Parts: sequence; structure tokens; C-alpha cells
Amino acid sequence: MRCRFIAFSLGALFAVGAVAAPPYSGTVFLDPDIILASDPSAFAGLTPAGRGQRQMFDRRVNVFASFDAYLFQAAYSDGASVEVQVNPEFGSASDAQTVAGFYAHAIGQLPRALRERLRTVWIHKGDEAFGGGNDNLLIHTGSIAAQYLADGILEEVLLHEAVHTSLDPAHAAAPGWLAAQQADGDFISTYGRDFPGREDLAESFLPWFAARHRPERIDTTLRDNVARVMPARSAYFEGLNLDLRPTVTDAASNDQYWISGVGRFEGPTLIVDEAASTFGTEFGAGFDAARVRYADWGSLQIRFTSCSGAVLEYAATDPRFGSGGYPLSRLPSAAQRRCESQGFANVSGKDWIVGAWFGGDTRSGEGLLLEVLEGDVPFVAWFTYGAPR
Repeated sequence: MRCRFIAFSLGALFAVGAVAAPPYSGTVFLDPDIILASDPSAFAGLTPAGRGQRQMFDRRVNVFASFDAYLFQAAYSDGASVEVQVNPEFGSASDAQTVAGFYAHAIGQLPRALRERLRTVWIHKGDEAFGGGNDNLLIHTGSIAAQYLADGILEEVLLHEAVHTSLDPAHAAAPGWLAAQQADGDFISTYGRDFPGREDLAESFLPWFAARHRPERIDTTLRDNVARVMPARSAYFEGLNLDLRPTVTDAASNDQYWISGVGRFEGPTLIVDEAASTFGTEFGAGFDAARVRYADWGSLQIRFTSCSGAVLEYAATDPRFGSGGYPLSRLPSAAQRRCESQGFANVSGKDWIVGAWFGGDTRSGEGLLLEVLEGDVPFVAWFTYGAPR
């Protein structure tokens, strides 16, 4: 059985070419927020299947060997099923099940297309890198895995390896992919450049996925680099129409989405130069403030035209949201009545804006909550919906 596993070589990752250096060394290190531990997983359950002899590759000795492995069947809500084979060195069925369940859940956070060819997962102890290929994911749970976890890139590393497993066989040497490489000319990473036939597909997929489907979680530099360096590769991925559940679903754009920020007043206009969105944790008992992440969303301004009317304008950093605006009206309030009693041109202070504003009947279901903090500092919370993915 031919072994085709890809390991991260630090020497290769940090090699610097003599010409046109790519913007990154290796793309799994770009951003730990592309896939979070709190993101949805298609993992549906783990069923113990006893023990059995299995041929498993062990990177510590770089050979296939037969193990009386602990066996588990991992089921996924999208119909996938994977046999998880755990080295008997873990000592007990209980410990094996714990480690199998942990990684089965993380694997379920990967797009369905990257689990399409996945049939088995091998789990060993040891300080070795992960690997992908042979319809398999290879995991060693020692210090390297611990560092992936500490750096928040476990899911990104698994995604990279899963590209090798599920996309490489059909696409790494496909004429369309080779043409995209040639059309782009440059490479997104030195690792992909130094090993174009083996690594460029996996190195390119994660930045494309981040820029296309997680733009709110990455910085503008990464988005710009993807657009500049790999437009043809991005078009190739786009044209595959991959099943990206559960990371991306058709309903994703329907999820409620909050944009907020503090701003300033310039005459009758409220300006928020740096609005943000948040993500990273979950509702209820699972809420963890330490997991909250803030993403730059863009800017907005509200120009007040009367005690009950205004015009919203916005400009997002994410091109899916774009720029635009629409008229606002407000829900009747005591603050509005005070403004009307004094007259819009003569109303004192800024707190007359406090309350709920919305875009009228045609935009019922979203709106803005305005507050004025100490020192006449305005705060805006815009409850709306996510951009199309």
C-alpha cells in the first residue's frame, strides 16, 4: 500500500525563494479564527466497535504496521461515516473513545466536500505532524497537536490535510487546476511554491475559503492578497460548487447579525468610523467571554433630518455587504416627544436620538438601537442579517 501523507516541514515552510516571494510561508498559520472550536459540527455520534487488526501508518517509524486497534464508527449528520482507529497504546477503551470523539467532532467541522473520500482516521500518540491522503487522516496527539490547539489552528490544519485526502486525487493534477496555477503565476505561500504539485492545492484552498466564506473573520490584507495572488485559483474552487456544510449553508445569510460601534457627532450627523461584528461563542450556558472575537465591519453614518426621520449610509469592508443606505424612521418615544416640543433645530443635548430606528415597513425585521453615553458619545447597535455566502 503506497503511503501518501503530507507533513508540515518547518524548513520548507520558512524557505525563501530568490524571486517573487509569496506573501506567506504556510497558510494554516494565517488566522486561528477561520474555523473556531465553537463553530457547528456535523458530528452526530460515536459508536464503539470493539477491537480489530488494522494496518495503520505511524509517522514515528514511517511505516505501516498492524495494530490491534480500538475501533469506533463516527457518524455525521450529512450522511458521512468514518471508522476511527485508535492505537492500543492509549491503554483503555475509555481513553481511546475520548480521543476518538474529540477528533471526530473537529473533523465534523470541516466542509462535507473535504470529508467526501475520508474512510478512516488513524490516531497515535507521539510528537509528529498530522497527515492526509489514502482516504484517511493521520493524527498524532503529542506536542505538535498540543501546539495546534494552543495556537487555535487545529481546525485549519485538519482542513489542509483533508484537502489532500479528498481534493488532491481529482484536482491536484487536473488540467483546469494546472491552468489556474499558470494563469496566476504567483503562489500564496512558499510551501505551495516549493512543492507546487503536492502542496499548492491545499495551501490555496484555506485562504480562498477564508476570503470567500469567512471574510468577516480575517483582515483586509489577507483578503487583498487572495484577490491579487490567486484569482484564477479562486475561480477554479468557485467553479467546483463544493458542498461546504456545515461551515457554509444556504441558510447562512439568514442568520441574525449584529453590527455595533461608538461614534461621534458632526452637526446633525452621527458617524461611526469603525463598526464591528462579533462572533466566537454561543448562547446560554456555553457563553464564554474569552472566546468573543471582534471583526472590523466598516463604517456607517446616520444623518438626522427631523425628530423622527434620518438617512442611514454605510460602507462595509466585506464586498458582500457592499455600500448603500436607506431612510430611517423611529418608534415613538419620550425622546422623540421632547425633540418635537423643543423643535428639531433647537433641541438640547443629543439624547433625543435614543431609541429604536428602522427602515419602515419594507425593512421590518431589522433596525438600529441608538444610545448616547456619557460625554455625548453615541453608540449604535444594528440588528440585521448576514451577507450572502
